[in-house]
Amino acid sequence: MQKMLLKILAIFSAIMLIILSWLFFNQENQVINSKLQISVSSYPLYFFAKNITGDQATIINLSKAGTDPHDYEPSSGDLKQIANSKLLIVNGNKFETWLNKFGELISQENTTIIKVAPESDPHTWLDPNLAIKQVELINAKLQELDPVNATIYQNNANQLLNKLIELDQDFQKTLQKCQNTQVISTHNALGYLAARYHFQQITIEDQNSHGDLSPTTLARIIETAKQNKIQTVLSEPLENQKAAATIAEEIDGEVLAFDPIENLAPDKIQRNADYFSLQKENLATLQKALNCQAQ
Repeated sequence: MQKMLLKILAIFSAIMLIILSWLFFNQENQVINSKLQISVSSYPLYFFAKNITGDQATIINLSKAGTDPHDYEPSSGDLKQIANSKLLIVNGNKFETWLNKFGELISQENTTIIKVAPESDPHTWLDPNLAIKQVELINAKLQELDPVNATIYQNNANQLLNKLIELDQDFQKTLQKCQNTQVISTHNALGYLAARYHFQQITIEDQNSHGDLSPTTLARIIETAKQNKIQTVLSEPLENQKAAATIAEEIDGEVLAFDPIENLAPDKIQRNADYFSLQKENLATLQKALNCQAQ
């Protein structure tokens, strides 16, 4: 009789353990599923949104690591993820050309779309002062959509904003006294930086062009560089280095890496680089290219 009771007790305990386990994991899944899902079009927006939300939301970067967001086209799976997202954060200003095709369809899925770049140049995040405005826009929209976690978002945003203010101060201090005032860039992404920190970019393409250089354009850039005694060419890691190398060879100069941080290259992921570490590397590149005195 006692053995029978022990068996019944063991069976009952096992059943209770299964039930409790099911309840625990079901509760965990409910918490995960209840999180705000947000889709973003590029790495900087992912970084800003992730730092604001922390663990309170699921952030999906639609453009995969190591790819060029300019060339991104959403797959059917991507469109499903966007449709399941409460918010889609994009730059706008022709950076996401696919929005012309799918924007109306996405809006019909009750997904809010927010554009955080001005209408002239989408590379806003490279200027820390303008990145601050992007963070403020994202933070405000997140609090509107998820007021329960508004305090958490605001506290996280304040920390992010303070770091951006410090980064802006670093740029101002480092680029304050420079012997050169011009740089050659293979990608037209430095417009905001040049305007804020008082230098001129000579670009070999427009903001959304990633094609090969024509011989005429190549000759013009080389002649401009020689006339202005420019000896460095800034080139981004995700693009073909042929044009930059050709120009550098013709002017007896060198190619320096400047990352527009549109997305993370595989080597940057391996060494755990992020927006701030890459911006500091960019600042060091500009300091060398413009021949700026250490402050």
